[in-house]
Amino acid sequence: MTVDLVSALIDEQFPEWSGRPIRFAADGRDNAVYRLGDDLAVRLPRRQRAADRVPERFRAGLLLPPDLPLAVSRAVALGAPGCGYEWRWTIDRWVDGTPAVGLVELDRASMDSAALDLAAFVRALAAAGLVHGDLHPANLLIRAGSLVGVIDFDQLGAGDPAHDLMVAWTFLPRRVRPVFRAASGVDDATWERGRDWAERFGRMCTEEFPASSVIGEMGRRTLVELAADAR
Repeated sequence: MTVDLVSALIDEQFPEWSGRPIRFAADGRDNAVYRLGDDLAVRLPRRQRAADRVPERFRAGLLLPPDLPLAVSRAVALGAPGCGYEWRWTIDRWVDGTPAVGLVELDRASMDSAALDLAAFVRALAAAGLVHGDLHPANLLIRAGSLVGVIDFDQLGAGDPAHDLMVAWTFLPRRVRPVFRAASGVDDATWERGRDWAERFGRMCTEEFPASSVIGEMGRRTLVELAADAR
């Protein structure tokens, strides 16, 4: 995948955005991302598994509530195969920020605010019958010391609303988990299912990825937070 490919796809399918500057932004396990001007991003699947979810992710994204408490990289256009590229792809809203992986914990006030915003975000998705399905630090954006956005909606769709509660252990420290839990308004059974989702995530990351990798470290941190609750 190259800037030239992205430019050709835009020129062919979305001429209204032709001529915008295009630059590489990120290269993940499932997708390559290119900036398209200042406010958009082109998201190109890198493998079949990711490509298979693109139409469903796009349709689900249309159901995202308009007034979420955090900025989101919602898809605004669905692209077709072309110019030698074999899969469907999307143009998403760009959200400025730095992924929360490897960051020192936010200050107390900012972390409390993050817990409240995440609880409101999870509640809003659940009310719409949706789950993000992958709430962890790599998909949370920090700017100027505050949580500002959520990205990577590849797993967006219907599902167990407890799934998104895993963020209580994948990102939030023990001190603010009670803040998040109270604001989320879930019952004990739902909270326990959220803990189970977090444990599955932590074990998957630590068992399938090197300890030195970003994903392996996220898994290790999640298991540490789960163990902290057991003490």
